[in-house]
Amino acid sequence: MIEAMSAAIVSGMQQSQQQLLEQIKQTAEATKPTSPAGTVTSNVTLMPNFENFVASKETFKQYRNRFENYLKMKNVDSDKSMCRHLLINSIGAEGYKILCSVAAPDDPSTVEYDTLIQNVEKHLCPKVNILVEQHRFFNCIRSSKQSIAEYAAMLKLKIIDCKFGASCKC
Repeated sequence: MIEAMSAAIVSGMQQSQQQLLEQIKQTAEATKPTSPAGTVTSNVTLMPNFENFVASKETFKQYRNRFENYLKMKNVDSDKSMCRHLLINSIGAEGYKILCSVAAPDDPSTVEYDTLIQNVEKHLCPKVNILVEQHRFFNCIRSSKQSIAEYAAMLKLKIIDCKFGASCKC
């Protein structure tokens, strides 16, 4: 008799649990945020803001690559207006000054995302002198504190702008 009662209680609890899960599932599907195109954009709010651009840490090209990867992860890379607003929000105070200067006389929030990116890149990443870069490359010396792997990585970074005749397979 006790076994029958406990089996009935367990069965009732399982049914209640199943009904509760169904209600939660229905509520979650009914309240999913969607974009105007009808795609789910809930991941936009779940991910933290992107970090500020700091010129002493990385080049703007590196920042742009990381930022555009962030946009893909947020699933908003096709919405250029959202990309522009996220860039303005994420780039930081110093970066925003640069955005304002390259967008002048317009407000950065009214300029197209691609135009903003191109103008900032022109401003922060001017064309390098190949001869100067080759000279810097040839003058690289491994310090005693630097491992072979670190030295090789540094050389690979420096050779990018050298434009030697043969392509580097490293």
